[in-house]
Formats: sequence, C-alpha cells, structure tokens
Amino acid sequence: MIPPIDDTITAQASARGAAWRGIVRISGPDSVTLVQRRFRIPVDDSGGNHTPTAPFRHFEAEKRPCIANGELTVWGDDLPVPCTLYYWPEGRGLTGQQAVELHTIGSQPLLDAILRTLCESGCRLAGPGEFTLRAFLSGRFDLPQAEAVLGIIDADDHKQLEVALRQLAGGIGRPLAALRERLLEMTCHLEAEFDFADEEIEFLDRDLLRRELEASLRMIEQTQQQMQRRTSTSERPVVVLIGRPNAGKSSLFNAMVKLAAGSSGRPMIHGNPPSVISAIVSPQPGTTRDRLEAELQVGELQVTLLDTAGIEAVETGGNDQPRQLAQAVTHDAIEQAKLVLLCVETGEPFAEPEQAFLRENAERTLVILTKSDLANSNTQTSDFRLQTSGGCSGCQPRSPKSEIRSLIETSAIAGEGLQQLLDAIHTRLQRSHTCSEVVPATALRCRESLMHAAESLRNALQLSEASGDDLLVVTEMRIALEHIGQMTGAVHNDEILDRIFSRFCIGK
Repeated sequence: MIPPIDDTITAQASARGAAWRGIVRISGPDSVTLVQRRFRIPVDDSGGNHTPTAPFRHFEAEKRPCIANGELTVWGDDLPVPCTLYYWPEGRGLTGQQAVELHTIGSQPLLDAILRTLCESGCRLAGPGEFTLRAFLSGRFDLPQAEAVLGIIDADDHKQLEVALRQLAGGIGRPLAALRERLLEMTCHLEAEFDFADEEIEFLDRDLLRRELEASLRMIEQTQQQMQRRTSTSERPVVVLIGRPNAGKSSLFNAMVKLAAGSSGRPMIHGNPPSVISAIVSPQPGTTRDRLEAELQVGELQVTLLDTAGIEAVETGGNDQPRQLAQAVTHDAIEQAKLVLLCVETGEPFAEPEQAFLRENAERTLVILTKSDLANSNTQTSDFRLQTSGGCSGCQPRSPKSEIRSLIETSAIAGEGLQQLLDAIHTRLQRSHTCSEVVPATALRCRESLMHAAESLRNALQLSEASGDDLLVVTEMRIALEHIGQMTGAVHNDEILDRIFSRFCIGK
C-alpha cells in the first residue's frame, strides 16, 4: 500500500551509530514550520557577543536552495548543538516538496532525540524508500532511476556502482522514454486519420511508419540483450578449493585470506569472529568436513572463497554418513563456483578423477601445486605428467612448463606463489566478469514488459506491411506503449511501487 504523500516525513539519512556527522532529513509542506521551533542562528550584538535569535522566517520567502549555520536546541536553550541546515523550496529538491536536512554531530542519542522531537511536533517517521518514492511520484525520477538508487546502496564493487550511477543518470530510462514519445506521436497521427476517414487525409507517411516501427523494435531487442547478460552485480563470484584429502587446501585457504586481508582490509569469515582467520589444519586426512567461507577483495572484485572437504570415494549407503554429507557439500560448492582451484600436492601424480575433472572444466579451473616447500630438492615440475589415455586437448604435455595450462606452484608456509595465485584469480574472473548495463532489480522487473513490447511491435510491423488495417496497427502500438510505460514508470500501480520501494532502507 502506497503511503500518503501530502504529509511531512522525517528519517535519519546517515548510517546509524557514532560518526563525525549525522544527518536528519525532512520532506513535506510543514518542513520549515517544524524545524524553526528548534533551530536558531546566533548573531552579534553591538558588544561583540553572540545572542541567540531565530531569524528563520526568511527561509519561507526564499525561492532557491540555501544553507545556514546555526544551533539546534533539541535539549533546551542551555544545551545548543551546532548544526548546518540545508533548505530546498518546493519544486527544487529531490522529493519535489519543501525539504530540510539537518547536519549535526553524529551522536546516535542526539539524532534519536531530534527525530523524537520532530515527531512530537507533528512529523511522521518515513518508511523504507519514502523519500525516493516521493521523488518518483513528483516526476524527479523515473522508475529505473529509482531502482538505480537501490543499486547504489547495494553496490559491492566499483563496477556495480558504475552500472547503478549510469542508470541513475538516465542510462536506460531516457532512451525508453524517448521511444515511447515517438510511438505515442505516431499513434496520435494514425488515430487522427480516423476522424477524417471520409476526406482521405494522410497524417503519417506509411513508409515512415514502417521505418519507425523497425527502429523501435531494434531498440527493444537491443535492450533485451542488455538485460539478459549474466551479471556479477547480483552476487559475488565464488572461488572454491578442491582436491584430495590432505592436499593442503586449508593451509592455502588460510594463507590466501591472510594475504588478502593485509592488502585490502580484513575479510569476513562466515561462522567465525572477524578476528579469527583460520581453517583447522591437520596432517590427518579428512579434517575438513564442512565448507568454510570467506569474503575477500581481489583487485577491484569481491570474491567468496570456499574451503571444502577433500574429494574421495565414499561407499553409497555406508555407515559413514558425515563423510557422505561432506562430499555432497563439496560437489554443491563445485557446481556454484565461477572458478575452481584444483589443489595437487607437489610431487604427487595426477589421479584419473583429477584428469577427468580437468577435461570437463578446463575453462574454469586453475591447477595449484601445494606444499612446494616440502618437495624434494631434486623434484622438478617436469616430473608432473598428466597421464591421459584418450588424449586431453590442451592438457597433454608438450614441455615441462606447458603440460598443464594455468599451473601455479605455492607454499602456504613460505608464502611462495600466493600473490601470483591471487593475480591469476583476478585475471581469470575479470575475463568472465561481464556487467549488465542495468541494475538487477530493473532487469528482473522489465524482462516481461520488454518481451510483450517487442511482440506487439512485430505484430504492428507485420500488419502495416500486409493488411494495411490501421486500426489493428494502432491497437498493437497502444499495447507496446503500455508495456514501455510500465518500464519507465509512466504506467504503474501501487503493487509494483510497493514491491520496489519496500526494499529500500529508511531515510532514502
């Protein structure tokens, strides 16, 4: 249900918690009236002393945005708090309404007191996304731009942020709105001919109509392609460590997390306190049963790294249920992984299951030789032979260093090869890290509308070329206009708006 838009709302616009600055946002017809009771601007008297006054009335006469430095007296005249007030008259601010922002000390008790005082004076606490909703309903935003605000809030890396900012600037909404205007103009010309049917007046050249319909259909199809691209903006790419039991996966996991934390901030390990950065390591095979998950920054990408149980044959229907469950978890992790790190202990031959996995998953696999610090000094990379019975394209040894593509030697203890490994992960993921040109929420909402709009435009084009029945052509064009309008927000209902804006945080 869409909330009322003619009252005055308020919310904390900055993140909750202690900070250098805190922001309280107010929008609605009584914004100035509610704030002027608690805001004052100290002025000099003739003796050079500061005397508190309340020269706030001039804001209501202002026709352009302005800023004032003053004090808030939310806790009384004896405890004034420094505050900078930002004012937007009606029609000039984000929401299209009279609006005020109070920028003051980022003390949570203070911000709560300001909100409480405003509500006691007649303000209402805003719900999720109410400020952006008012901006949309007042025509300041179209619907894709409103969804871009949510994309900016949810962005995890610079590519996601870039996509959202581009959409906020009108990247997809403006072309669709322009397309809708052209189609609407042509529809009006065709419908005007119906009023002058007896006089045989042609308001729209039919060749021009067909060219415009073809161009409109091409644009809709191009937009479909943009939205159908798999995008990394919906979730982080998953990188999973796999290999035989005791192949050094957990040690490598710990070392990678530690290195990434040192270069780009401490990552979060799910299921552990942030200060704990470790998987259990033991010389006994089978120590890892469940998967361990960490989020780390690799270049500009945020990556989810998984450590899994060692792959081994387990008898189906046997009594070792924990081991069976561990293998199922490992295989599920492999299925969802964007990149697989196949760990083989230095000096060990490749087993047939490992060869088979490489043959089927070469494009998303890096082979990692672990424990290189424990290898015999006489052991050389040329000792590792990927034995294949039927030939493995791209894997059959040709030279010691080219026998396995993307092979990296590492030592978790000595730290050797770890940076090279992170660089290889970055390169491989970046290669497949294609971004849609729209935020995921917009792509999901618009997919069906694009399909129906394209179908109606095809029908209109076929009818204009075949039957020449303008009434049917106009009917199909009207259907296309409705679906395009749903994408831009020109045509909407309360259910759609509630579904979109309820996902926003308070204060946006």
